[in-house]
This record gives sequence, structure tokens and C-alpha cells, in this order.
Amino acid sequence: MFVKDFFDLDVWKENQLAFVFKTYIKTMNHKNDGVIFNKKFNAPYKIGMNEGYLKWKPPELNTIDFLLIPNDKWNTDNEANQSDLEVVDLYLQWNDPETGTYRPIFYAFMVVKREQYNHITNIWEHLMGEK
Repeated sequence: MFVKDFFDLDVWKENQLAFVFKTYIKTMNHKNDGVIFNKKFNAPYKIGMNEGYLKWKPPELNTIDFLLIPNDKWNTDNEANQSDLEVVDLYLQWNDPETGTYRPIFYAFMVVKREQYNHITNIWEHLMGEK
């Protein structure tokens, strides 16, 4: 484990930012996929969404993280369905300001081929410790 370097952009302004992007990133011992800007220089960084932070990534490296859960209810209720299609639910993490914790919230559903559904189900069961 190592501590990542932080740079105070108020000190050098544009020159400091140019240094980070043009020079510093190329010298890192690990792969870099973006930069995090923080309004408060000495504030601790916490994994997840942080107020006052701006996470920048090049467009080709942007991602959306979500949780796929096999929709057993829909698929069981529709067992007579002879198509090769199944349903999985997509959940996003939501930062609950009242508890200060993250919890999954339903976002949408996705229709997938049965082969993909079985693959997702196998991964889900493995993650949940089921067999």
C-alpha cells in the first residue's frame, strides 16, 4: 500500500495542473485512469461519492458502476415463456445522507439472453456464497 501524491493547485495554478497531466502521471508506478480535484487540500479522501470532489477521467475511460441481480420473481412467474430471454435488475449505490451509508437502489431492468442470465446468476450465487 502507498500514499498517493497530492498537489495544491492554488500554489502554481495552471503550471501545477500542466505538470500533473504532462509530466507526473507518466512517472507513476501504477496505471492512472483519472484525476480527483478536491476543494479542501488537506481534507481526507473517502471512497465513493464525496461532496466537494470532482473526479475527471478521459471520456474513453469513463464507467458507470452498477449491481446486476437476477430477477428470479419475473423469471419464475414467466416460466411458460419459451423465448431465450430473461430479466436482470440494475441497482446503483445511493449515499443516504441520513445514515451516512451507501445502499443499493433499483435503477432499471435489462433483458438478456438466457446464456448471459445464467452467467450472471452463477456470478451472483458465487458472490453470495450459495451453490
